[in-house]
Amino acid sequence: MVGSVEKQQIADKDLIAKYNNHPGIIMVGKVPFEEVPVHMALMDCFVLPAWWEGFGNVLIQAAAMGIPIISTHSTGCSNAVSDGYNGVLVKPIKNAKVIKEAMDNMKGNKEEAAVYGDNGIQWARNFEPIIIWQGLEKIYNESENL
Repeated sequence: MVGSVEKQQIADKDLIAKYNNHPGIIMVGKVPFEEVPVHMALMDCFVLPAWWEGFGNVLIQAAAMGIPIISTHSTGCSNAVSDGYNGVLVKPIKNAKVIKEAMDNMKGNKEEAAVYGDNGIQWARNFEPIIIWQGLEKIYNESENL
């Protein structure tokens, strides 16, 4: 696991201790921004089971690297992943069972995961800074006419 743990988004408060003691889970914690791609390059799938997210920039980063995504149909995440195109958005949120099922499905469907990964590279291009800036400029210009 890379990044800080959002304790507000953990139903089982003993989960962190379980992670730390599990032989198959490595808790890397926060890493410098420039090291994130190295960690992502090791992933077969990027999973973000967020209950809420301002905007899932990390989901766009994973998509840009061609990593298939599993996240939740929650605020922010649903804007950063195209469900069924570059990943899977599960619901209901706060449900470990549906996340596990999605992970098992992704692991068992390598061809689908590869398609999601390839599509993610295309999807991430929608979020290039110049596109975002031009969109903001259009909104600002339209608001001047109100």
